[in-house]
Amino acid sequence: MSPIVRRDDGEYRSDHRKKALAIGGVVRSEQEDDGLARWDDKEVDKEDRSGPSGGVYPYRDPIDPDIPARELHVEGWTHRDQDSGSSDHEYTHGLHKPKRQDEVRYSLGSNATYPPRPSASLDTLAELTTSLPNSRAQVLRAATSLLIQSTPSLIVSLIGLIFTGQLLDHLAVWDVFVKCDELFIAVPALQNLKGNLEMCLGAKLGTATNEGRLDTPRRRKDIITNSLFFLQYQALSISALAGGLSWLLGYAMKHRIASPTPIPGSEDITEGYTKPGGKQLMLILSTGMLTASLSSAVLGNFISWLVVVCRWFGLNPDNIASPLAACLGDFLTLFILALVGSALVHGLSSPVPAIVTLLMIIATIGVRWYGLQYKESSRPLEEKPSEAEEEGAWWPLISAMLISCATGVVLEKSVSRYEGFALLAVTMTGICGSLGAIYASRLSTDLHADQHAREHRIASRDYETELAGRLSNVASGVTIFTSAWPVQAFFLLFIACTGWTSIPWGLLLWFLVSYALTAGASIYAAHSITMYFWHKGLDPDSYTLPIHSAAIDLLGQLLLVAAYELASALGADVKS
Repeated sequence: MSPIVRRDDGEYRSDHRKKALAIGGVVRSEQEDDGLARWDDKEVDKEDRSGPSGGVYPYRDPIDPDIPARELHVEGWTHRDQDSGSSDHEYTHGLHKPKRQDEVRYSLGSNATYPPRPSASLDTLAELTTSLPNSRAQVLRAATSLLIQSTPSLIVSLIGLIFTGQLLDHLAVWDVFVKCDELFIAVPALQNLKGNLEMCLGAKLGTATNEGRLDTPRRRKDIITNSLFFLQYQALSISALAGGLSWLLGYAMKHRIASPTPIPGSEDITEGYTKPGGKQLMLILSTGMLTASLSSAVLGNFISWLVVVCRWFGLNPDNIASPLAACLGDFLTLFILALVGSALVHGLSSPVPAIVTLLMIIATIGVRWYGLQYKESSRPLEEKPSEAEEEGAWWPLISAMLISCATGVVLEKSVSRYEGFALLAVTMTGICGSLGAIYASRLSTDLHADQHAREHRIASRDYETELAGRLSNVASGVTIFTSAWPVQAFFLLFIACTGWTSIPWGLLLWFLVSYALTAGASIYAAHSITMYFWHKGLDPDSYTLPIHSAAIDLLGQLLLVAAYELASALGADVKS
């Protein structure tokens, strides 16, 4: 038996008798439960021994019938037949064992608990919920749990974003970005791409683990491996498109010219009309694709195992994975981009960038072919719609990449105009995007849970109790918005202690206003976009986060530019 399932089984059985008695059944004895545990460990298909008419009721996992029943199932509860008044009848219902009581809302399997009496119905169980105790304590517990889990991950994300912003400030005058200015325009597009890919991966795996699909080793290996192959294929393909678009934008814009040997803080930057050529295009493509490939290999594995570790420790990955994926995606992508670009820029006049680009194209084809071969050779464990979702997940990424290119233009024009703009922009938009990502991931999990309950016509006191203690959308949004302010206070304290940048009082007020507006807009947009795609029959885990994060990046930077201009108009010295 899986260690995760074994951990959950003890807590499941401890609540077994109470919940059966609450509905009105006669509870099994401890000895009977011990016998069931021994029976569960057998390598056989289990069947109920009797029913109302003496029939036999086999059961299997509704998601994957090939999984041995001993891995994911326990027996149902025993009750006395009220009509016959004679013998006890045992009813077995295939169900996924839930986690702890405070985690029950995140487990789709926990919705399928004990079946009611034969005379019970959905309406009967709905009436039972009126007698449930006041759920305010449950809601408060859920809100506290959300704050406790999300705030530390947001702070860790903030630290990564601070170093990303500081690194971006220094990289603006590196030789590679001076000789190939279009590569700087590609920075937001590549960062957004990598953050989106890892956030989508975390959201999908989070939903899978909440459904219990990562609890068995074979299934976990197949799902994660298939996801990583497709992640690598998407990263290589979209990064090539992002590099080409950045080159076109640089060709259409005025080209920034700096001194040939820039020294941070002393270079002169003017506007000219130098146009990029084929050498710059090869440099952008080779740098972008190699960066995306290396970053995907590192971050994809990290996010996959982060979700598994969250499951082990009973944490909800929806509250943790998205912020860490976003910040690590930004920082690692920028760091690798600078190193790879600095190595390739010395061969700008040689065929090295073109050779690297060709190798990356071959790698893209190879990754896709090998990924398809692996998927065909593995067991068909995932649901049928997953392939359609893979094909449909392209246009949100492409749309997000187009929006990010516009964000890159704003960043390229503002980073040398406003003092400390890069640091403030990266941290503000990163944190606000993470707030919306947490909300969207939680909402998507709830929508999948409710759909699962309706499709399987699950009627149980456990599910109704879970609904009574679930945070409403408004309460969840307010809680997440509240968690943004301790993170912002930590950021202001950090930069005050380190002295990396100074924020005049005239700018601080408008910065906080723009931060509040961006955070509120992020949560509202996450709700609206998630519900829109859900009503269109599209998986929000694949469609919401790319468009949402790109739009919030652009909105946040525009609001920050407005804050700088207002502060400057009121007399604050904020321009470089």
